[in-house]
Parts: sequence; C-alpha cells; structure tokens
Amino acid sequence: MTKVAIFGGGVGGLTVAHELRERGFEVDVYEKNKICGGKARSLEKGGTGTPPLPDLPGEHGFRFFPGFYQHLDDTMKRIPLGPLNSISAAPIGPSTAPIGPSTAFDNLVDAGMFAIAQEGKALYKLTPDTPKTLPQWIVALDSFFGNPELGLAPGEKEILLKRILRLFAMCRERREKEYECVTWWDYHNVPIQRSAQYNKMFVTGFSRAFVAMDAQKASTMTGGNTLAQFFRVFFGKGTMDRVLNAPTNDAWLSPWVAYLSHKGVNFHQEQKLTGLNVSTGAVPATITSATVENTQTNAATTVTADYYVAAVPVEVMTPLAESNLALTTAAPSLNGIKNLEVSWMTGIMFYLSKDVPIVKGHVNFADSKWALTGISQPQFWPNDQLSNYGDGTLNGLLSIVISDWTTPGDKVHVKTAEQCTTPNEVADETWKQLVAHLPNSVTLPLGAEDPVDFFLDPAISFPQGGAAQNAEPLLTNTACSLSDRPRTATAIQNLMLAADYVRTNVDIATMEGANEAGRRAANAVIAASGSGHPPCGVWDYPEPQVFDISHAIDKALLEAGGPSWGDILFP
Repeated sequence: MTKVAIFGGGVGGLTVAHELRERGFEVDVYEKNKICGGKARSLEKGGTGTPPLPDLPGEHGFRFFPGFYQHLDDTMKRIPLGPLNSISAAPIGPSTAPIGPSTAFDNLVDAGMFAIAQEGKALYKLTPDTPKTLPQWIVALDSFFGNPELGLAPGEKEILLKRILRLFAMCRERREKEYECVTWWDYHNVPIQRSAQYNKMFVTGFSRAFVAMDAQKASTMTGGNTLAQFFRVFFGKGTMDRVLNAPTNDAWLSPWVAYLSHKGVNFHQEQKLTGLNVSTGAVPATITSATVENTQTNAATTVTADYYVAAVPVEVMTPLAESNLALTTAAPSLNGIKNLEVSWMTGIMFYLSKDVPIVKGHVNFADSKWALTGISQPQFWPNDQLSNYGDGTLNGLLSIVISDWTTPGDKVHVKTAEQCTTPNEVADETWKQLVAHLPNSVTLPLGAEDPVDFFLDPAISFPQGGAAQNAEPLLTNTACSLSDRPRTATAIQNLMLAADYVRTNVDIATMEGANEAGRRAANAVIAASGSGHPPCGVWDYPEPQVFDISHAIDKALLEAGGPSWGDILFP
C-alpha cells in the first residue's frame, strides 16, 4: 500500500487525508497541536467550566462560509454525523453524495443578513436582490451603493459603480494580466483621490473586513475576483454566507477526524515538522525522510513514506525552506514564498449575561479603528446554548475579529492592538469600539453593559509584558505576489504542498482555499503514484452569468491586444 505522510492537520491536511484514504492510500497525519483543524478549530477558555458543564467555547475567529464555496461544501457533505458503526472501515471510494442520513454540511445554516454599522448612524442592512439582466444588475448595484446611510459624496456613487462594473465586465485573464500588480487603493484613488468616506466604506473597509488586507498593498485582481463572487451569490442565492449551528469542533471538525480515524487514517498529535531530507545526486530529486519533533518533549522522530505533503502555513514553511538549500535547489518554486506577506486577523470573544443579537448575520463595524467585524453566535446554536457551558449563567456571545492591529485605537488606549501589552488592553479597547457602533435600535440589556468575561485567541501572546506577538497570522494577497505562490506539485516528485498560500482558483487564504489546495495535492499524489484512481473534483468559480458575453468579448479583445471591454462599456 502506498504510504503518504501529511504534515499539518488543518483543513488542507485533513482534505488530503480524506481524499487519499478513500482511495486506498495509507495515510499518517502529523499535527503540532493537541487537536486538528488549524485556524478553524474550536478552543476552550480553561478553568471556566463547572462540572458537569464544559469550559466556555473559544476560537481563533468566527467561522465564515460564503455562499460561493464549492470544494469545502462537497467535503462537508461526505462527513457523516452520529455513530460510525454502520459505515464500513474499508476505503469506500470517492463519494458523490452524502453518506448516511446526516452530514456536517447539514450543520450549516444561512446567516441571512449582513450589516454595516457606523458610529451615530442607523444600521445598514444589506438587502438581497435577484437581478437577471445587465441593466437590472446596474440598478441593483446602484441601489446598493447609493444608500444614504453609506454617506458617499455627490457623484461618488457613480464613480464607484463604474469602477466595480469595469472589473465585473472584464475577463479573469485581463484582471490577472493588468490588475494583479495594481493595488486596491490605487485602482480607486489614481489619478483622483476619493473622499475619506468612500475609502473607509469601500476601499480600506472592504479589504480589511473580508480578507484582512491593507488596501494600499492588496491586489486589485484578488479584490475584483472576490467581489464578483460575493455579489454572484448575494444577487443569486440571496445570501452571502452561512455559519455553523454549534462550535466548530462539535459541528464539523470532530466528526471529520472521527470519520477519518474510523477509515484508518493515523493521527500523530503534538508533532511538529522540523525538516525535509532531500536525496543527493538523484535525478529527479526525492524526499527520503522527514523529521518531526514532539512539542512537549522535543524528542525527534524520523518519518519515512512514499509521498510527503507539506500542509503547513506559509510562515511555517518559509523557514523550513530557507534553511534547506538542497530543498529549494531541488524545488525552486519554494524560493518565492519568503516574499509572501502575512497579516493579523485574529478573534476575541465576549461572554455576556444577556444575548445581544444585533442582526441575524455578520456585522462590519465600519468606523472602528481596529477594523472590527463580528457576529452574535447563540442565535445560530439552537441545540447548543451558551448556558450549557461554563457555570450555566451566560446567554450572550459576541465573536469579534480584529483585522487591523497597526492603527491606534481611539476609545480607551491610544495605541495599536499590536502595541498592547496585556489581553485586557486589547479587550477594553475592542469592546468600547464595538459598543460605540451599536445603533439606537440595539441596546445592551441591563446587566450586559460590560462583558462578564472574554477570550482572546491564545495565538496572541505578550512575552514578559511586551508588545503582542501572533503565532498564527494570515496570508494576504498583495499586489504582484501571484508569481511567488507555488503550485501544489513541486519539482521534487514526491513532495506536494497543501496550504492556502499555493495557487488556487479561489485565490484568497480561506478554508475553501485550503480545501482546494488539499484536493490538488491529493491529485498530484494520485498522478505521481500511477494508482489509476480517479482524481478529486476541482472546480472553477462561475462569475455572474449576465457578464458571460462581456467576458467572451473582453477575452477576444485581450488576445488581439485591444482595450478592456469593461472600460468601453463603463467609461
């Protein structure tokens, strides 16, 4: 049996394990943490549980399942819930339909609404529409951007509308060729600087809230591709995203690991990848072994396999590559990853005595200096109420993501989140920024004016009272970074990559990107091994159908060296 060693038990690594084990490969997963799931995993606020109740739930940041996800949806439909004794332990082959009566996919619920909160203004709730033609799309977008609550200066709505429609009307090939090296800021502000409100809402606001990117660095190609997907589902399915109906481990990750274990995947927790050993003199080069280190005892172990899959994030893979000349010589595509940038997009959870729903979905706190987005989670957990955790007295939970750690706060601490020296400083400033955005229609119940407790992602640390450090940052798609992102298969015939920094169709660093990368890595193993097994499904992302003709025209113009059809349509 062909043996595959996977290093990293996040979404990418688990996806590789799932696809290959179902095809009969022997699979071992080495994960540095006690539990698998990577940034998606649930955590616990230790010491808060009163037996028999467990500790309060925590997380790196709220889970966000946009409606355009395809690969992750397919995998979740193949993760059974409930008893596994009715499922054969032998490899069953790739599934094309749900296994059993209930799957992890069934734990996704429609978030229903997305809202923008501004200080001193009413909550702007995004209203879904279903335009069918290009003129109807123009009207729908005009209504979307033209709401008075968004506060655009006279004439700016029309400018913004044209900027967005130009991107939507051009083909993806032109976006890559002409806009991958243009920043999202320059696309909107060159040659004419836009108003502060325009930039706050649609330039820095969009890039910070959705992909934790600095607009002055973010790629317009990525921004355009992502925006097209959000509007495709928002104007098609009527929703932008889904959420889980319980903490992530309960609803998805624990059943996934249990299923894979049941199918014969071997898991090795608290084992950190420290080295990949390359054959010397062999053509083509191969990985002969890998080294892992126990995170508790520091004991080193040599791992041997037929194929090796590095499913670790870019900030982990980069030092492994830079310190191994033989590796980068044999796999030159790894040389560029040192140029990729990461940023901080990290969560904090506020536990409340009373529930504060705000809106049935996610909220972007647009004026917040720290680029806050959040969601009230208990409203989506019908069978897993917060009163089932801790001491049983809590009923509210606001999960907030801080996407800007380098801009000074303006409520309690006039310093950046990164400059804070204690978790309490981060919590105090975040809470005050959040409360300042609550509209008059949302009032904190008596007794809930301040949180009972909070949970800051433990990846954020404060060594000896110094400035904050982040052990789990997020890849960001900066302008001109595409050429530095490797493909899944490397020039080393038995080394594959399965993390969200590799090139994928979805492009941005997400659970969907990690899942797609995992599928591509599995396909590379299948092809290299000559096993004859069918490949995993990998799909592109359809864009709004009303622009299909525009894309075809623009692609022909691009190949002929002509101008952008988007510029012609929307001058």
